[in-house]
Amino acid sequence: MGAVETLLLVVGYDGREFAGAAPQPGVRTVVGALRSALELVLQRPTSLAIAGRTDAGVHARAQLVSVPLQPGERARLGDVERLCGRLGRLAGRGLWVRSAGVLPGSVDARRVARWRHYLYRLDLGHGDRRGRVILEPTAWACGPLELDVLAGALATLRGDLDATGLCRAGAAGGYRRRVLSTRVWARARDRVDVSVIGVSFCHEFVRRAVGNAVAVAQGRLDGERWREGVDRGERALLATVAPPWGLSLWRVGLEDGWEWSEERLARLGSDADWRTLDPREEPAVWGAARGADR
Repeated sequence: MGAVETLLLVVGYDGREFAGAAPQPGVRTVVGALRSALELVLQRPTSLAIAGRTDAGVHARAQLVSVPLQPGERARLGDVERLCGRLGRLAGRGLWVRSAGVLPGSVDARRVARWRHYLYRLDLGHGDRRGRVILEPTAWACGPLELDVLAGALATLRGDLDATGLCRAGAAGGYRRRVLSTRVWARARDRVDVSVIGVSFCHEFVRRAVGNAVAVAQGRLDGERWREGVDRGERALLATVAPPWGLSLWRVGLEDGWEWSEERLARLGSDADWRTLDPREEPAVWGAARGADR
């Protein structure tokens, strides 16, 4: 019997083409489209795991996907670069496979992920951008706001947090979350990048955080009430949910150090960072980073 191996994929997708990442009956999802493509390649029923369960309409720049392989299946996959193109074509519109690799051992993408990096793009005056997501992320036209107030509101979320007020009711795994960093950068042409890095996120967390922080920065929600709403878990008060098309799952980390992801985004800007993968996002580096099988 051959050794256990895992196929790892870096996947990007246009969230507007999917009813979310997780499988759901009767609708097109990221997992469903990718599973169908993999089953055509492997010629058998296939399971897979993803690092971030994005909501309907939310994009991904570099989603991490793991697929357990049966002994001897590696040869069936063929050349890795060709496999990326083939899976993308079979999965259909709005999904592309950016990188792939086969690692020894059993790897579960959700379990090995140490942090998730999300980016929300705002447009302060030029209208919603909903162009080709494969080229660059889209943006929500929220209107004018005070950037320092926006950054200050989001900064209050850092650390261990009871996120009851910022998550949809019934969040899996409870409401305790750890936010590692929040940053805001002004870009050209009234564009703003909002970066949020955390260990894990519950349903709608980033969209509620950004939506209500924007309300504070526009004077529609009092800053003290914002803090009280977060501390007391007042979901009814923190009811503003930013639209999904401005949000992207940016990166997934397998090591504790997350600072490089934020620094790269700050240095390159979201348009340039979107287009290329960092070497630390490649499957070969994941293999070195993950250590023993998990």
